[in-house]
Amino acid sequence: ILMTKVDVDAAIRATKGSSLWLSRMQWRHVLLLGYVEGAAAMLTSIHVFIAEDIAREFNLSGSAVPLLQTFLFFGFFTGVPFFGYLGDRVGRKQGLLVSVALTQIAQMLVFVLPPCYAALALWRGLTGFCYSGFACLAWTLLSEIVLAGDRALTHLLMQLFWPTGLLAVVGLAFYVDLSTGEAQNNWRAKVIGVWLLGLPAFAAVYSSTESIRWLNANGKHEATLEVIQEMARINGVSCPEYACTK
Repeated sequence: ILMTKVDVDAAIRATKGSSLWLSRMQWRHVLLLGYVEGAAAMLTSIHVFIAEDIAREFNLSGSAVPLLQTFLFFGFFTGVPFFGYLGDRVGRKQGLLVSVALTQIAQMLVFVLPPCYAALALWRGLTGFCYSGFACLAWTLLSEIVLAGDRALTHLLMQLFWPTGLLAVVGLAFYVDLSTGEAQNNWRAKVIGVWLLGLPAFAAVYSSTESIRWLNANGKHEATLEVIQEMARINGVSCPEYACTK
C-alpha cells in the first residue's frame, strides 16, 4: 500500500470519468449532504410554527417567546468551534454523525424536561449547540470531495435544500394543524414531525464517504486509497494503478 501522501486533486480528476462537471460520486454527496442542509432548515424554522402554542401553554408574553430563538442561535454560536475542532480530530464524517445523533436526542429532551421556561430555553440552546455541526461539517465534507473550481456551484446546489426544508416544515405544520385543530396545543406534534424528518439525515451522513483530503492530511494512507477506489467504482472508471496496488 502506498505510504506517502497522494495528490488528491489529481486523484479526483483521474476518477472523474467523462463528466463535464460533477462525477456520480460528487452528485451523490450533494444529495446526501443536501438532505442534512434541509434538516437544518427545519430545525431553525420550526420555531415560527410552535411559538404561539408555547406562549399559550406557558402564559408567556412580550419577548419571552422570540427569545427562545435567540437561545437556539447562541447554542449554535458556541457549538461551531466545538464541532469544528471535533471534525479536525476525528474526521468530518464522524464529527457530523455525532452532531446529527446529539441533535436528535436534544430534540426529544422537550418531553422529559420540567414544564417551565428555563427548560424550554435550555432545550433550544442544546438543540442549537448540537446541530451547529451540520453547518460547519456538512459544507466542509462536500467541499473536500470536489475540486476547488467546483466548490461555488456545488455549494449553491446544496443551498437549494434549505428552502426545500422550509417548504417541508410548512407542509408539516399545515398537516398537524389540519389533523389536530389549530386551537389545540399541538406544538409537540410538530417537534416530533421534525424529529422524524431528521432521522434520514443520520443515514445520509453514514452513507457518505469520509473526506479524502482529511484522510490524506492525517496520514491515513490505506483509508485514502480505499476512498479513491470507491470513487473509481461509483464513477465507473478504472482505478488509478497506485491506488489499486496491494
